[in-house]
Formats: sequence, C-alpha cells, structure tokens
Amino acid sequence: MTSCERCGAELQPGARFCVMCGARVEPAPAPAVATSTLTGSGLAIAFSTAALCAAIAGGLFVLVRSLL
Repeated sequence: MTSCERCGAELQPGARFCVMCGARVEPAPAPAVATSTLTGSGLAIAFSTAALCAAIAGGLFVLVRSLL
C-alpha cells in the first residue's frame, strides 16, 4: 500500500482521495511495457514482454506434459 503525501495515512488501492485529510491522490503511472519487433517475410509482429512470457510458459507446459 502507498501512503498519503500530506498526512502519511495508508491509502487503499485505487484511492483518489485520502480518507484522513482529503488530499487528492495522484494515480501511479502505468508500468512501461517493453516490446520488441520481429520482422520476417515483410511482416512486422510486435510482442509485449507479457505475451512473450506467456508463450514461453505455454510451450514449456506442452513440453513437460508430453514427457509425462
């Protein structure tokens, strides 16, 4: 949890105002998503880090499952 910059009270996730002092809470910036672009046959395909990790994890699951 984060705390209020004015009074130090704990803030609930997604809070827009502090419940103790009424100070406006600035939303946390969205985390940056790393992307990379692969090109082949004239097509550009962008993969987000999360999508790439999911694809790798899915592939590992299939591999392990086939070994059992």
